[in-house]
Amino acid sequence: YAQIAEPVEQEVEAERLVLRRGYRDAIARILDDGIERGELEPHDTQTYGAAILGAISEALVGPLSDPKPRNREALIASLVQFTTGRVHAHSR
Repeated sequence: YAQIAEPVEQEVEAERLVLRRGYRDAIARILDDGIERGELEPHDTQTYGAAILGAISEALVGPLSDPKPRNREALIASLVQFTTGRVHAHSR
């Protein structure tokens, strides 16, 4: 939660952006690998990486801030299903 949504000083927010870019780039590299192996159709991996990261971040804000979070395994399964569904839907 602290890395995603907690109110912070401007300097910390700047570091969050650096962290988010790193995650976006890591996701984009995974997508690039899928394209290179012919598993995914070519697409803008930087935009998809940012969109996937944003979806994951938004999905986690509520559960991570809740003192009684819901079933974490179900949350992870839902995120995996959503993410892979979006990428594969584009690849058809």
